[in-house]
Amino acid sequence: MAFPRRDQEQVEHGRFDEHSDLDFFVVVEDAVKSRYLESIDWLQQPCPVAYSFANDRNGRKALFADGIFAEYAIFTLGELARLPFQGARVVWQRDDVASSSRSPSTG
Repeated sequence: MAFPRRDQEQVEHGRFDEHSDLDFFVVVEDAVKSRYLESIDWLQQPCPVAYSFANDRNGRKALFADGIFAEYAIFTLGELARLPFQGARVVWQRDDVASSSRSPSTG
């Protein structure tokens, strides 16, 4: 599992403010993708979620109890390799995730 962020430009240019949200991808093994889409138990570890809903086949939107809004998508490594995006960085990944996996920051 890895967490590449998509809002790198906000971080680099200091544009986080009280109205900013969290945009991120969660990269998971093929066998667990549906669990991460259907259940938010893993998302509630840092803070309870007040409201959450599926907004497309790969993602959800969530409002944490502390008022932080998040938009995220769940992908497998294979799906991530086919996505045309740039400007992301991995903020966390399991130690056993191969470093040779496609880096989202390379586009």
